[in-house]
Amino acid sequence: LQILKMMGKAVETMWAGRDKFGSDGKLLEKSARAVLRGDIHGRVYKIGANQASSPTVMHSSLNCTDAVSAIRGQCICPFDFTAAYVQGKQKPSEQVLARAPPSFRTYDERGVEILWLMQAPLYGQVDAGAIWNRTFDEFATAPKPEGMDYVRSLNDPCIYSRKDKKDASVSTIPLYVDDGRLYFDNTEGGWKHFKEDKAMLEKRFTLKFGDVNPEEDYMLGANRISKDLNVVQIKAASYIKKQVDRYAGGDVSVSAERPASWSYTPSGPELMEEWEKAMATRASADAKLKEEYQSLYGALLHAQKFRPEISATLNLCASCLTFPTEGLLRCLKRVLVYLGRSPNLGVTFNGKHPGGKKPVAYADANWTTTRATSGFCILLAGAVISSGCHRQHCITLSTCEAEIIALSEAAKDVVYLRKFISGLGD
Repeated sequence: LQILKMMGKAVETMWAGRDKFGSDGKLLEKSARAVLRGDIHGRVYKIGANQASSPTVMHSSLNCTDAVSAIRGQCICPFDFTAAYVQGKQKPSEQVLARAPPSFRTYDERGVEILWLMQAPLYGQVDAGAIWNRTFDEFATAPKPEGMDYVRSLNDPCIYSRKDKKDASVSTIPLYVDDGRLYFDNTEGGWKHFKEDKAMLEKRFTLKFGDVNPEEDYMLGANRISKDLNVVQIKAASYIKKQVDRYAGGDVSVSAERPASWSYTPSGPELMEEWEKAMATRASADAKLKEEYQSLYGALLHAQKFRPEISATLNLCASCLTFPTEGLLRCLKRVLVYLGRSPNLGVTFNGKHPGGKKPVAYADANWTTTRATSGFCILLAGAVISSGCHRQHCITLSTCEAEIIALSEAAKDVVYLRKFISGLGD
């Protein structure tokens, strides 16, 4: 009956290749897989946004887990699911009728094409991510022995935590699609639970575990360096190098075009001058300039997560994305050069930092006659776990009023992060 309902809904597939690179940018492996034509699948099977949406872990959540791990002196073990989407457990109503890729199609003795009734989601399937997320969530939160007995965070649906009732040891799993980490206390109970969790994951899924407590780990464009369980550094050295190679030909040395002053700060007085000129005229830019400007801005935006000092510069440049100027493009190139000359800077969480066990927040505002700019940062274990910089939504009449708004915006993030951190064991 299910197959009959699918008649006339066969979705095309195609054969796709993929290169996987390491943190140093070197090719690790080449792979290929059959993928579903998602554009056809979504239209033919009428997959809505709610069915297709799946969460991913937030950057501030990863920072919090690393900060808490430094405070608790936790161990860490990275893992990677192999072809995660294919391991999703789908419902009968989510099954798809598919055609084999061109050159791989077969026919029966009558010359009728043989179609595939998919028993698992394929990459490219519009709801494959949601199915995989549901599959892992059900296993992680199910009580033992059927599952791992973790609790899904109410503040970030991709963070799972468990505090043992007997030995009070804490385990945490942040998950980004198919990449995850297992944090656990460096105690007898913590190691016992880690071995149990590892065995359960290996029994249920196909995945690869890395070394326990690696000195360097790479995830989501960030290098995690830890030679001491109480000290964790997060930096974007590998990502920055890739962008320097892409946008500057790998050369950020001092020259007339790239003065030495660019090594010390991400911007100078010329930023405000160029920004005010652009905002005053809002002149349309040619397509080539606009493409180059928007591309470089997008690349720098990811680095901002690990280098909050470039936030103010990018915030101003963001308001001119549709009408950039050569002067503003030069300001973005300065940010790139600044990062390229200091790739090893980042945030360092120190579990033994004085007062580091309590979150500390700072906020300020840059008042102007138009809309002021708010900026804030929240620290835990001596380093930034969350920061923000953006223009305020209203015009204020004094510096005091602008700063109150900035404090209010910071306070909202503090309330959220306090609830989130409390769910990580303490």
